[in-house]
Amino acid sequence: MAPLEEWVGDAYAEYRLRAIVLASFALTALSLACVGLYGTLTYVVSLRKREVGLRLALGALRRDIVRQYVLKGMRVAGLACGAGVVISAAAGHVVTSMLYGISPYDPTTLLVVVFIVLFVSAIASLLPATRVSHLDPMKILRDD
Repeated sequence: MAPLEEWVGDAYAEYRLRAIVLASFALTALSLACVGLYGTLTYVVSLRKREVGLRLALGALRRDIVRQYVLKGMRVAGLACGAGVVISAAAGHVVTSMLYGISPYDPTTLLVVVFIVLFVSAIASLLPATRVSHLDPMKILRDD
């Protein structure tokens, strides 16, 4: 004999565990994607530091340089989101049994996830772009 809440809790324990594991994998994937994008853009910026210094010395606006690198990051993130939506549409039937009350093809959920990824990618792109735009052009051009 046990209370009804205990029976219901035991019945849904496996589903709850699956949801927690799936959510933790999703957060890990989002974190890795953002760290990867940040690392890649930081590397690209470090390779093109002299070009940025020259552009700044010739009168380029800092906001144009920031815009260039943010758009580059957003282009990569946009292509990745598009590929993710296509893959999720193709593999949605795999997770159907784990979802309760929602379809694997729910457009609201897909839009929210894409928005979160694009927002975090914009921030990850903005950091190295802002950093490189505030460098002293003469110092960059003198360093070899």
